[in-house]
Formats: sequence, C-alpha cells, structure tokens
Amino acid sequence: MSKPCVRRSALVASAVALAAAVVLAACGGGARTHAGTAAAGGPPQPARQFVVAISSRRSGHSLPAGFVGLAMEDWTLTKNQFAHTNLRRYLLTLGPRGLLRIGGNSLDRSFWTSRHERPPRWAHGTATPASLRALAAVLRGTSWRVILGVNLLHFDPARAADEARSAARILGARLAAIEIGNEPDRYGISEASYLREFRRYARALRAAVPGVGLAGPDASSSGRRWLATFARQQARAREITLLTSHNYPESACGGRRPTIAELLSVRAERSERAAADATVAAGRSDRVPATIDETNSAVCWGAPGTSDVFASALWSLDYTLLLAHAGLTSVEFQGRIAGCAPYSPLCTGRHGAALFARPDFYGLLAVQQLTPGAFLQLTDPDAGKLRAYALEAASGAMSVVLDNLGGPLVVALHLPGRGYRSAAETVLRTASSRGLAATGGISLGGRRIGPGAAMAPPAYRPLGLREGSVTIPVAAHTAVILRIQQADGEVHTG
Repeated sequence: MSKPCVRRSALVASAVALAAAVVLAACGGGARTHAGTAAAGGPPQPARQFVVAISSRRSGHSLPAGFVGLAMEDWTLTKNQFAHTNLRRYLLTLGPRGLLRIGGNSLDRSFWTSRHERPPRWAHGTATPASLRALAAVLRGTSWRVILGVNLLHFDPARAADEARSAARILGARLAAIEIGNEPDRYGISEASYLREFRRYARALRAAVPGVGLAGPDASSSGRRWLATFARQQARAREITLLTSHNYPESACGGRRPTIAELLSVRAERSERAAADATVAAGRSDRVPATIDETNSAVCWGAPGTSDVFASALWSLDYTLLLAHAGLTSVEFQGRIAGCAPYSPLCTGRHGAALFARPDFYGLLAVQQLTPGAFLQLTDPDAGKLRAYALEAASGAMSVVLDNLGGPLVVALHLPGRGYRSAAETVLRTASSRGLAATGGISLGGRRIGPGAAMAPPAYRPLGLREGSVTIPVAAHTAVILRIQQADGEVHTG
C-alpha cells in the first residue's frame, strides 16, 4: 500500500522460530484452523512469514468516530419504505452516530410536494412531509444524521427550498446537509451551466434554511474533472460546508462480471486511493470536510459472486480504512432496504420488512472494533496479500488490522517500543469451505448478527507480548483485529 513507511527486508530469526511454533499449534483445529487451502481443494498451503513493523510516527490522518455511514436511494423516501423497517437497530449496531445519505439516481425522478400537488409525468415517485417524518422516526434514539439530496436535474430552486424547510423542521439537528443534485456530470450539461444552476440553488437554500449546510458536487466515479472545476469555483464562492463525490472501484454495468480477484487487486486499491486523494484535495482546496457519500464494490448494484460474498467483507474493511487513511471525514456505503441488490449491506427478508445483514456489513462492523485515533506509519510487505493498519488512540492504546487477502500467514508484529502490557485479537472469518466465495458462516469474534440486528460483543483472545513484539498466525482469507494496551486493561475474552 502506498503508505509512508520504513521497510524491513528480512525476518528476525527469533521471530521466525517463534512464528513456526505458533502456527503449528494454531493450525491444529478449532476456529483458527485454515479452512484450507484454496476453494477448489488441495493440500494445505504453507504459511508465509511476514514482518510488520509499526512506527511511533503518525501518517497525518485519523479515523474519526462515526466514520462509517450508509447511503440509500431517494425512492426509500418516495415509496415510504422508512415507515416499515427495523433499520434503526442496524444503525445502532454500526455505531451510535454516522451519516445516512438519501439520493442516488432515483433523486432525478423524484418529485417533492408539501401541498398535495399532482406529480409531473417524469416523476417516478413523490416525497412529502410524511416521508420525512417516517425517516425521522427511524433516526429517533440515535445520533445519526442525514445528508438529504434535492432534485437538480429538473431545475426548481423554489421547490428544493420548500423541501429543505420541511426537512429542517422535521429532522431538526439530525439534518446534516442538503445535497444539490446527484452526479451532475451525467446530466448532459456543461460545467459552466451546472455551476450557474448550483449557485441558484445555493442562494435559494441559504435563504430558506440559513443554518443548514450545503453539500456538493456529488460527482460520479468518472467525474473528477467536474470535481476539480467545482473545487476551484467553491474556493472563491464558499457556498458548501461538505464536499461530496462517488466512487465504485469496479463496474457491473452492461453485463460485466468483475471477479473477486479484481476487487481485491492492487490495481483496484490504487484506483480507490486515487479517488480518495482527489476528493480530499478538492475539500482541502475549499477548506471543508470531504466525503465519498455513495460507494460500494461495483456500480450498477454490484456483481453476484463478488459483491455478495465474504470477499466483500474483507474488502469493505480495508476500503473503509484506506479512505480514512487518505483523510476523508466519512464514507457512506450504498444499498437499499427493499429487495436485495448484490452489494447491499442490508437486505429485506422474504417474509415482511425485517432486514438482515449481508457480508459487507460485517466488514463495516469490524471497523467499529477500532478505537478512533491517529494512523501510525508501518511496513506493509505485500499489499497484494496483506493490508495492514495501525491506529493510536488519545489514551495510547493501539488498534491494529491485519487483513489477509491470500493464503495463511504468520505475522511478526513489532510495536513502537516496549511499553505495551497486553494484547488481544478478534477475527473476521467464515466457517464455510468456500472461503472468499462464501455467502454464509460469517462471524466477527465468533459472533453473528441475528434477527433484528441482535449480536453479542465479539470475543477477544489474549495474546502474549514479548519484548515489544507479538507473533500472530493469520489464517487464509481472514482479518485479525488487535487491541493493544499500554497498561493492563480489561479485555472481553468471551
């Protein structure tokens, strides 16, 4: 990974010897047994030896609290889907706070009225104050906030202002920002025309809801030129409080079927980092926070066999940390709460409106096991096999992620000093022999998300520290999350 780091080219002999002993003991059975081997079967693979050395130097960015959010299509409002869902429980499972973005392509075909008007022929759905009250009910009892999109494709600043007034009245402090349009680079208009229309909306919205922030440009994955142009304009105009863009590393449009190998590739990781860097740079230019507020594995609702399997859990964990490491302030994963698109973190069951968690939701949930803090510089010997991150909290406690995309490993983890007193690990894994292609058997710390988002806290297993180092066997296609304390502390061990 393209992190600033100090690289070590050879293993320490004592670490190798200890690693071999540990892996022989760990691979004998139980939850840490390597599920084999490649999905097609064959003899067990020998564990590769890795050294990951963590520096005391910070990389410059942090993982903030509430970084993980969700994104929903506007039809969730217009079809009144918020009125019959247990989404609140899943929001709280992800964390006490976060951002819920309402927008997507359906925003361009959504009509707003507060006066019971008949919708125009182009409208595929109508949102009303009652729609917003149903959304407010979902958020009640949480500290989650909303980015609410307004229709820009069908130009009507006065109607957008009326929707914003209703949203501010109904949602109150839970309204984080009004987002003007959705992927305007795909509207078939020039950048100059778009900027004129955006300014008209911005003036109307500031007059209607002066205390509510504005977000934009919400450019598509291919709209980086628009993003840069918008940032230059906003550096002078100072109209927004949040800069937004989209990113999908893969495409399932037109019958394309991106593979697991493509999603987890170094090429995809570089593309993801480039998108994050472009968004952060645009926000820095405008001196506002920046977020990728619509994203997932593959545009056009995801790819079956790639977006809806365990590989997506490992990917969503790594991708979220990559975005935070780049300097974004949040990320919102696109999905739906009705039906079941391949990439949806949550889906509606066959009987009723109760939601259930999908594989990538487990990856997002794993992020919640990390204590918010500053990223530390570290080595990452092979980003094609292992993605590693280290975070240091204000208390001095450390969180480490070892996301193993390949075969079994033994990682000798060198800490920045010897002042650490305890360490414990939990594992994101699947019990299925299908490995990365598994659709079930997924757990975090031995726990699974049950009906209604019920889930016991993940169990942690104590590890031994030796002179500022810990050696960890990491089974193929798993992610290990470590909590490391500077002083003895209580760690739940199940």
